[in-house]
Amino acid sequence: MSVINKMLRDLDQRQAKSTASGASPGGLHADTSVLRGFDRAPSAPGKGPRRMGLVWIAVACAALVLVVGASWWASQRVAPPAPVPVAPPAALPAALPLAAASTPIPAPADTVALAVPTIPTAYSPAPSPEPIRLTVPPLAATPPVALAKREPATLGLRMDTTLALRQLAERVPAAERANPQAGESLKGPTPNEALERAQALWNSGARDAAIDLLQEAVAVAERSGAGGAYPQGNPVLLPLVRELTRYQLAESRHSAVWDVLTRLEPQLGTAPDLWAIRGNAAQRLGRHQDSVHAYMVALQSRPNEQRWLLGAAVSLAALGQTTSAAEMADKARAVAVVSPEVLGYLRQMGVPLKDK
Repeated sequence: MSVINKMLRDLDQRQAKSTASGASPGGLHADTSVLRGFDRAPSAPGKGPRRMGLVWIAVACAALVLVVGASWWASQRVAPPAPVPVAPPAALPAALPLAAASTPIPAPADTVALAVPTIPTAYSPAPSPEPIRLTVPPLAATPPVALAKREPATLGLRMDTTLALRQLAERVPAAERANPQAGESLKGPTPNEALERAQALWNSGARDAAIDLLQEAVAVAERSGAGGAYPQGNPVLLPLVRELTRYQLAESRHSAVWDVLTRLEPQLGTAPDLWAIRGNAAQRLGRHQDSVHAYMVALQSRPNEQRWLLGAAVSLAALGQTTSAAEMADKARAVAVVSPEVLGYLRQMGVPLKDK
């Protein structure tokens, strides 16, 4: 644009010169009217088209200059560099050799060469990839001192286990080893120990725990004595059952007493006290016929037991056998004095008692 402005100024100067040359030579001393007439004088013929031609020539020259300048400026721009192919990095090995953990001396560290290419810049050629060495530290091996400390402890544990197994094998007789059920008694306390622990629990107030302990001991003794013939009762099972049923009666567990005594009848034999306890439980459950039978079995061994005679009399009276009940009551009165409350209860049930 500066070139166009310059050309327009040159044209204006040339016009001014040509206009000045065609005026009167008087110049500044000419009359004012002459100057005004000169200003209003029409331009010479042919000067208008020539001026327009010069303007168009100047515009064409300016456009040419702009085109040339734009092409020159575009040629000065830097072409973007062509992308350089980058080689993929070398893959790491699938597994690295490491020192075995059992060797006391650690193996030297393994090294892995990894080629990482350098990304080239716009004006620098792609350099050759330089390998980078990575060091893999070895696994920490167990020090020999720690192994030496652990071996005696393991050896001592093995010796203790072997000794315990040997002692256990010496405790088990050959008959019990042949019969696995007989060896179950070793799993828990002995019958005497079970009785002592149950009595201690009962006296301390832990009655449920005492009953549970005796039930477990009875179950073990029952399995160990299964299949045997015990006319006088199993000597291992009898004291456990006596204590268990006594605790259960004190807790009013009459159904449990009846169940355990009927289930263990083959191993209890003719123990009279257990038959009497069985009759008492049956009487509390309303099984008066079973109660009479149990009391009669108990009285065969001990016919003068007053409590059992009165128990049989009460069950006979409940069954309506008042005459038999009176006979049992008279036998009890012959042994010792019977309390007036019991006699009054029998009279209320219709038992004909004689006054003494």
